[in-house]
Amino acid sequence: MTQLYKTGTNLMKLHSLGFTALHLSVCNMHEEATKVLLRIADDGWISERERTQGFTAFHMASENDDDDILYELLKNGAQISLKDDRDMTALHIAVERGHVNAVKEILVHGQTGGCEQVNRTTSLYLAVKNSFYNVVDVFIK
Repeated sequence: MTQLYKTGTNLMKLHSLGFTALHLSVCNMHEEATKVLLRIADDGWISERERTQGFTAFHMASENDDDDILYELLKNGAQISLKDDRDMTALHIAVERGHVNAVKEILVHGQTGGCEQVNRTTSLYLAVKNSFYNVVDVFIK
């Protein structure tokens, strides 16, 4: 990838399905590729400007329960509170799917779970509603 970048390949160009290289590396859980892309990326690449298909790479990582990639994205400036086209943050997505690792990583980096509402519902409420008691334990501890 570094070689492609050096030769002028536009890594921000959208794939035919509407994804950037970063989205694809995160979606396929390629941590090393994600690190390379983040290292060579321009400022702002992982922010709202790289949002495609209604969500960011950070939303995808939370959906995959990939705490290592979440950490890398956060370390490189991912905006933790951005909402997708369903008005959900990455925390809501992780909670909705019962992804304990992603919930822990997001909470450690400052997203609050008890007060942020989507459709008048908090993340903690979603965890209880879906009987994800291991996720509820994360909020309580």
